[in-house]
Amino acid sequence: MGRPETGRTGARFGAPARRARHDPDPDAPHGVPVEEPQATTGSTVDDASADDVGLTGARFGGRGRKSRKERLAEKQQAAQLPAPEPEPEPEEDRPTAELPRIVEEPAVAIAARPYVLTGGRTKVRAELRIETMVSATGPAAGEYGERHTVITLCANPRSVSEVAALTGVPLGVARVLIDDLAIEGRLRVHLGVDPNGGPDMALLDRVLSGLRRL
Repeated sequence: MGRPETGRTGARFGAPARRARHDPDPDAPHGVPVEEPQATTGSTVDDASADDVGLTGARFGGRGRKSRKERLAEKQQAAQLPAPEPEPEPEEDRPTAELPRIVEEPAVAIAARPYVLTGGRTKVRAELRIETMVSATGPAAGEYGERHTVITLCANPRSVSEVAALTGVPLGVARVLIDDLAIEGRLRVHLGVDPNGGPDMALLDRVLSGLRRL
């Protein structure tokens, strides 16, 4: 055997004969491949949970296992998470305001009533002022509705304004009713005033009272 060679740094490289043993094999320049061990048929250990064994025989632990620190960190993280808030209870549907009452039929009746009573007429043939006095010529037999009411009220002389207020109809409607009854001879219209003393104060008070009721 030759003596080992010594480099400049003092390292020993061994004898040339020894180095020749480590020369690469021309048939396998990268080394002889390591044969993989055949799987045993009688193994009862699951490959997923078995410990990995390296080429040197070292065991690295199962893939599914976690260290104690990892498990402790997961527990602490789960404890720090806030608890889920409970779902709010559904609120009952309540109206924000009371719905307005819509009354259509009475309004239509009120609007149509004067038109029906007058037959659509608004003008009168006789001169009927608010202070004009009218009186019935007889009983109200055979009449109905507002016509019957007007004749009954005029059993004593009444002004046009009084007839409208006591009958509960507009002044224009009262004039048309009085005009129709006067033409038919059921009412008498008293035109003019007393030439001696002018208009009667009692009459004026009654006219004023009738106007206030309208």
